[in-house]
Amino acid sequence: MKFKKIALGGTFDILHKGHKTLLEKAFEMGEFVIIGLTTDIFANKLKGRKITPYVLRKEKITNFIKKRFPNRKFKIVPLNDPYGPLLSDPDIDALIVSEETRKVAEKARLERIKKGLSPFKIITLPLVIAKNGSKISSKAIREGLMDEEGRILSK
Repeated sequence: MKFKKIALGGTFDILHKGHKTLLEKAFEMGEFVIIGLTTDIFANKLKGRKITPYVLRKEKITNFIKKRFPNRKFKIVPLNDPYGPLLSDPDIDALIVSEETRKVAEKARLERIKKGLSPFKIITLPLVIAKNGSKISSKAIREGLMDEEGRILSK
C-alpha cells in the first residue's frame, strides 16, 4: 500500500534499530515522508534528562535516509508538541507509530477530525526487541546496556 504523504515522529535521541525500522517502513509505504523531530526544549520536558542536541539528531537521520533511500522525498520538521503537522497538514494520509505511541496517534486522529481534516490511517509496528527480550531504547544504549542493534553489552 502506498500513501502520498506519511508521517512519523519522535526524539530519535540515539538512532537505533527500532528507529531505523520505523523510518524504513515509512519510506516503503510513503511517496513523501514527514519526520517530526522533537525540539530540544520539548524533548527535555518529555524525557526529563539531557539528550543529544536537535541539530545532531537531525543530521544523523538525514544521513541515514540519504544513504538508505537516495533520491527519496522527505522533510524533517521540529516538534514542539505531540501532534506537530498532523493537525495542520491536510495531505498527511498515514502515520507510522510503535506500539508504545499508538494512543497518542489515536488522540491526534481525533483532534484532526475535530478540526475538520480527514482522518489518517494509523500503522502500528511492534517494538524492536533486544537480544535480552527488552525493547531497544536510547536510554539503555546510553547506559551501556546494549548497542544500537540491540546486542547486549557485557560490563
